[in-house]
Amino acid sequence: MKLILRKGQMLGDIFPVAALSKVFPAAGSTSKRKKLDARKFVGVIKLTDDALDIQSRMRNEWNQDPD
Repeated sequence: MKLILRKGQMLGDIFPVAALSKVFPAAGSTSKRKKLDARKFVGVIKLTDDALDIQSRMRNEWNQDPD
């Protein structure tokens, strides 16, 4: 099935909201998701070492063999 939306046309104009989950199962439920509270992640960190040194140490942890 080929579906063509023209400029300014919404999917809801073609299919009713109740039928969307039957036609497009990947659409899932029509419930609203919680919005991300980005204020939790705002801030500044102070580094005592060089950022590249920290990054190389973190990457080396993956390469080391656990004995």
